[in-house]
Amino acid sequence: MKVVVIGAGVIGSAIAANLSERGADVTVLSREHPGAATSLCSFAWYNALQKYPVEYIDMNVNGMRCHAQYAARFVSAPWYHKGGNIEWTVGGEHADDQIKVMKDMQAFGYKGRLITAKEVLALEPDIAPAALKDAQIVYYPDEGWIDVVLLVARLLADARSFGAKIVTGAEVTGFDAVGDRISAVRLADGSKIEADVVVNAAGPAADDIAAYVGHSVPMTQEPGTQVYTGPVAITIDRVIHAPGISMRPDGGGRVCLHNHGIDREIKKGTGIDDQIVKTASGYSFDVKAAGPMLERAAAVYPGLANPVVETARIALRPIPKDRWPIIGFGSSTSNLYTTVMHSGVSQCLWVGQIVGQEISSGKEVDYLKSFRLSRFAGRVVETVKVVHR
Repeated sequence: MKVVVIGAGVIGSAIAANLSERGADVTVLSREHPGAATSLCSFAWYNALQKYPVEYIDMNVNGMRCHAQYAARFVSAPWYHKGGNIEWTVGGEHADDQIKVMKDMQAFGYKGRLITAKEVLALEPDIAPAALKDAQIVYYPDEGWIDVVLLVARLLADARSFGAKIVTGAEVTGFDAVGDRISAVRLADGSKIEADVVVNAAGPAADDIAAYVGHSVPMTQEPGTQVYTGPVAITIDRVIHAPGISMRPDGGGRVCLHNHGIDREIKKGTGIDDQIVKTASGYSFDVKAAGPMLERAAAVYPGLANPVVETARIALRPIPKDRWPIIGFGSSTSNLYTTVMHSGVSQCLWVGQIVGQEISSGKEVDYLKSFRLSRFAGRVVETVKVVHR
């Protein structure tokens, strides 16, 4: 079976690795270098929190399990970082919301518990005790973060070991079709790649790819901004969600910072004091816009006072309109397989396995029935609003 995977982010790479291992003749097409788009700009926190309903929580829990199993196959798995997630609130309605989420997740069998400030400081001794004053703190021990670029590299190495071809600088410009089936993928350089199945794993460009055969993927694109410090001499060993700021380690002594407020301002199209500007090719980010994030981070970890900011990355995240994954074949083009989802880092290895099984066997997997594109047929879907803690 000749399979062309469009997109070499974490989803496309996981699918390519699994299909190659199952014996498919796989070609991966990447417009830039692998992992260069949304995967490069992810907070990369693997978790299943608030991913209602139970089918979606289950998919994310399976993804977390697959990460642990995949990492265990190697003597060293530098992309996989355990340690859990510590989050806290200080008063107000968010404290009630936090307890509700924890109890809901516990009901699904998901590990999470209240911990004391003393316990936090035993785990993260460089946190300022004052940052935890009057805090309600929850610890989710099975969560963590992924170095996505390293994981993409490992998955594509697996795919190549089973004969897959990775083509970079490959701009898809259309398809050749016979009846309701794509026969070849056309590239900007004039070449064509024959295909029995085409997997659309193009992330935020998935709707553009689908448009070549007259399809539409009900999705939106939401900006996600991460700020990366230079090396700092603090110990931060896990994902931290403090009021107004999220943090995690990023290797080499660096720290990754995220704040939903910046993302919301970008989405409004107004920028933040004109320091984040939308351009024809993406976004321009003046690191001065990171000032409030750095101040909040330093209030939690005093060792983060006045750090060097090495870079800031902004990417468009592919979000299905109802925020559930879209996975499976369409109807009018029978061999175009769509994979669009948020939380791709959490789900990628499980999705790679189950999509690989479905495509290679030619039989629909019942597990995916809730996530089919067909659920949007004949209805207008409003974008679901999510309140971030």
